[in-house]
This record gives sequence, structure tokens and C-alpha cells, in this order.
Amino acid sequence: MKRLLAIGIDEEYDNDFNPFWHTQADSLGQFNLSFYKKCSKLAYATIADCAIDTLNVVGINEIKVDSEIQVYPNPFKEQIIIHCEKQNMMIYKIELFSYTGQLVYQKQINASLTKCVFNEELKNGIYFLKIETSENSFTKKIIKQ
Repeated sequence: MKRLLAIGIDEEYDNDFNPFWHTQADSLGQFNLSFYKKCSKLAYATIADCAIDTLNVVGINEIKVDSEIQVYPNPFKEQIIIHCEKQNMMIYKIELFSYTGQLVYQKQINASLTKCVFNEELKNGIYFLKIETSENSFTKKIIKQ
């Protein structure tokens, strides 16, 4: 099944911050570079998200992490904290998979709270964090910035 994608990025028409837009006075000096950068990042992120083949993802189906497990912050930069809210529930194993299903990190533990520090070799992108506990197994989509 093919999906169609259209992205339109325009300036605000009612309160336009470039009153010279599409006039003879419109020049590169009127160009709002910081606005353009933000719009470009938004467009690239949208296209990247739409490019992920959700029909044929290799490996892991995301299971909703309920109130028993907290995973934060998400998105993360260097570390992520995983916390069991339920008393006496222990985390036994943590695995991190790329969006293609490749195992990129694995840790065996026996605790109710853990902090995972990912080295700088982990590239920015979408990952799936699989958490095995004493009672269940959870998978959470996380984003590395």
C-alpha cells in the first residue's frame, strides 16, 4: 500500500513577518534564516517518520508500557532512566534494537530502577527498548537526539 505525502511550509499570511514577500523589495536580506532552519528540520523529521515501513518492520511489535514501567526522558540524549512503579517488580534484562531490528545494546540486571547510559557511538534515531521484568515484557519506542 503506497502512502502519499505532501508537506506545505508557508509563512503566516495574517501576520506576515516579511511584508516584502513576493514584491520587488523581496530580497535575501528579508529572509528569516532561523525560521527556515526550523521548518526544514520539521520537514525532514516528518519525511523520515513517514519513510519507516510500518507494515514490514523487522523484529519487534511495540507493546504499550503501562503505569508499571516509566521510561524517561524520551527523546533522550545520553541516558535514559527505567523505573518500575510496582513494588517488588524487578527489571531483569534490557535490550535496545534499531528500527530495523538489529540488537545494539543489551544489559542483564536485577533491580527496580536502572539508568542506561548510551555512549556517543549510538546514532540519533528511532530505537525500540525491550524491558523484561519479573512479571512481564514491555517494548517502548524511544528516540535518541
